[in-house]
Amino acid sequence: MPRTATIQSEYETGTSGQEVFRSTHEMGWIIGTGENGFGALLRRGDYLFQAPLSHFTQTARWDLSPGYQNQDDGFNRVIQPGCIYCHAAALSPSPATRSYRDPAFTQTSVGCENCHVQAPPMSRQCAKARSPKTVQTLPL
Repeated sequence: MPRTATIQSEYETGTSGQEVFRSTHEMGWIIGTGENGFGALLRRGDYLFQAPLSHFTQTARWDLSPGYQNQDDGFNRVIQPGCIYCHAAALSPSPATRSYRDPAFTQTSVGCENCHVQAPPMSRQCAKARSPKTVQTLPL
């Protein structure tokens, strides 16, 4: 089966209708369960960035990602380790630089350890967290 990619573009057209600029990026990960929606992340060098558009389940449409309603950062909104922690598991950030080692994620879903340090693997919390509603990061 051929690999498909999720692409997002930002562009501007001038008053004449001619394109002034275009910035296009392939998304590296889709995050979210679909309960509220899905967002996308991209990687440039050792840094992760939030994509400007997310898909929201209740409205069944694409709209600005959380935080973009306040200002347009384009594809330059750096993902801070503290912000992504609830949405992904087994991150490998470098605390000194806020960059991410390769691979950025070493696990594909949120586990008990995100909320409960060293939680017993068979605890009730883990059983719930590993249900089909588990938040996932999916490499494309």
